[in-house]
Amino acid sequence: MPEYLPENTNDELQLRETILAVIEGTASSRQLNSLIAVSHTFAESYLRSRRAAWHLMEFHDMSRSDLAYDCLAELFRKDENGRLIELHTYFAGYEVRTADNVELVAYLRRLIFSKVNNRLFAMVGESDTVLARIVRNIKISLRAMKHFTEIERFGEVFLCPVDCDPLEENPKFSADEIEQLCFEHILDVTNIPQLLAKLSLVVRRQTDRSRMFPLFVLASVIKSVTGKQLPAGDSSDGFMRAIDEGDALQTIRSACNTARTKFTMSYVQKGKLSDAVLTHYLMTVEEFLIARVVEQDGEGTSLFSLLGKRLPELTEREYRATHKAKLEYVTRFVYECIEKDLKD
Repeated sequence: MPEYLPENTNDELQLRETILAVIEGTASSRQLNSLIAVSHTFAESYLRSRRAAWHLMEFHDMSRSDLAYDCLAELFRKDENGRLIELHTYFAGYEVRTADNVELVAYLRRLIFSKVNNRLFAMVGESDTVLARIVRNIKISLRAMKHFTEIERFGEVFLCPVDCDPLEENPKFSADEIEQLCFEHILDVTNIPQLLAKLSLVVRRQTDRSRMFPLFVLASVIKSVTGKQLPAGDSSDGFMRAIDEGDALQTIRSACNTARTKFTMSYVQKGKLSDAVLTHYLMTVEEFLIARVVEQDGEGTSLFSLLGKRLPELTEREYRATHKAKLEYVTRFVYECIEKDLKD
């Protein structure tokens, strides 16, 4: 993460003098602009790695720089006496006169990161009520069930299963990997307490990744996973019915081939699924889509019944426990490949 550090003793003195002037209410325009510039550098650095920032930049059609200024606006607001009350209150709690340059930068960075993170959550609540409700439900479940503990790092809230080593030095779960965990292990993603209980168990059992992940990333994944549950009808159906039957078949099979490549790497090679079962999944998905889209005869056709033709002893209980989440994930991925191919 890029960091601002005073390059020499003069820079260090200027930062200290600026902060002292803010505390005493005597900061000049030059000092204030200098502090705003440093704070903006920190804010942009923080936003660069935040998923919420990308969501808001796209939603509001604004640049990262503009979003950074928006997040800092309240921090540099003056009261009726012209004092920067938030900065004054914050730095009054530190020994600014005797702090070295590393400490001064750490104090400022901690404040900026926290301020930006809080503003991001507020803006998400204003622009995406579904995501805001999921965040709120996660926080309520955390207080009630206590499967995870909240850990703050640089102003951002992370979750970690309680009473276990967070493995903080290990590689972090990506958003895609968290989404895959949800599809593989969690069937009822609308039940937040149950989701957190199962996710806590899954994350606790593994040792390859850090057991910490951002609260906002989990909320975004839950929203995404919920939206990817297979509906009664799909937007791809309309596209497919508008093209030639031969082209539709080719599109479906091409998407299934793409899915084979992806899931061979993420499932088969990692020992999560045998190649034979993956083949059954892809044949099931292909038949499901052909019946539903090409033949337009998908009424009553289910993934369970089609997979059962390839696994004759499959029970509904075994299907739900072992196959349902993975098969629906594969099916959803194939749909996305089809949509992308048709739009291109």
